[in-house]
Amino acid sequence: MRTLTFISALVLFCNLLVSCEPKTSEKIVSTSADGSLVIEITGRQEDISEPWFLSVVAKKGGQTIGPVYAQLWASEPNSENVLIDWKSNSTCVVSIHHRDGEVQKIPVSVD
Repeated sequence: MRTLTFISALVLFCNLLVSCEPKTSEKIVSTSADGSLVIEITGRQEDISEPWFLSVVAKKGGQTIGPVYAQLWASEPNSENVLIDWKSNSTCVVSIHHRDGEVQKIPVSVD
C-alpha cells in the first residue's frame, strides 16, 4: 500500500511538472488577396489552468505593426477558434471564439 501511494504521488508530481511548462502555439498566418498585408497570430499558455495569450501582428511592406494582445479561453489556437475575415486588402477582422461561445473581435486596418 505504501509503495502504491508513493508511485501515485510520483506520477502526480511528474504530471504537474509537465503541465507547468509553458506552451507555444503554431503561428496562424493570413495574407490579403493582393499579398500586401500579412496577419500573424501566435499564442502562449503559461499554465494549463490559464488562458492562451495571443499576439496579433500586421506586416506590410517590410514594416511590422503591433502587436495587439488578446486572451483565448479555449483549446490551442487554431483555424477553428481564431478566424481572420478580410474586408479589403488593408482591412480585416480577427475573431476569437472562446469555449463559452463568446466571440471577441479585433479590427485591423493598415493604410
